[in-house]
Amino acid sequence: MNKLRTTMLHTLFPILLSVVSSAQAQSFSGVSDPIGISKIVHSIPTFGGDLGSRLAAANMSVESIVIHKLTKDDVAEDPMHVAIGDVEYQIATKGEPQAGGCKILGSPTIIKRGHRYLPEDRTGMWLLTGKCTVPD
Repeated sequence: MNKLRTTMLHTLFPILLSVVSSAQAQSFSGVSDPIGISKIVHSIPTFGGDLGSRLAAANMSVESIVIHKLTKDDVAEDPMHVAIGDVEYQIATKGEPQAGGCKILGSPTIIKRGHRYLPEDRTGMWLLTGKCTVPD
């Protein structure tokens, strides 16, 4: 019986590990092609139009976007801030940001919750709302 249990463990453990790893990897995807990037940034509304226009006006271009569909584990780590169903966009930019007197670094992180977009940092706040503050 012990030999059977050991054989099953050695056979099933790698399969189980693969399934768990695959499930976690499925919560992340990346976009680096210009058309895909354009579709995403021009679909995010801002106070002055859309995110693509705001980025261009601020002298920033997008190199890639990492899209993370938040999991139960992510929500368990920060339940007051994120919810199941949220999607996080980590936008990698290049260029020297020109934001007037606002000190932004570029590469914003934005959470999509339903039809709303929530900034995660000063750059995201400035791009989405025009306000030079850190989000709550």
